[in-house]
Amino acid sequence: MFWTFLVLLFNFHPVHLSIAELKPSEKSMKGTLKVFADDWESAVGAQEKDANFRSKSELYLQKNFYLAHGKKKIVPVVLGSKSINTQQLVFSIEFKNANSVKGEIHNTVLLDLFEDQQNLVHWGKKSFGFTPVKTVEKLLP
Repeated sequence: MFWTFLVLLFNFHPVHLSIAELKPSEKSMKGTLKVFADDWESAVGAQEKDANFRSKSELYLQKNFYLAHGKKKIVPVVLGSKSINTQQLVFSIEFKNANSVKGEIHNTVLLDLFEDQQNLVHWGKKSFGFTPVKTVEKLLP
């Protein structure tokens, strides 16, 4: 709802924002990642209608949005994506074998492209903010 409000309020978006919502399930962490379509396409170099969009998006996410437990890196799998109002993209993602990760979450999505980029992650009942200055958050049990 908040995301739709932002899009309706501005014909173009003067803010750079991503919102991830992650919820534990029995054997994994599933959720969504919402971004502005034009920002994402700039980052991955492809549009959603391109055949290689999903693989490029998954590679980008594996590099920029992952969980770490010690030296173990848990990367997301893209389950699917959809456009909303042609200005927003919503990715369904899953971190396999990550339902009880105690470690860190790393989120540098779009931070290298936009100096005002803000990334929000809702992890169960907790929320974290990521900026170009703060890209890692420790997860406490």
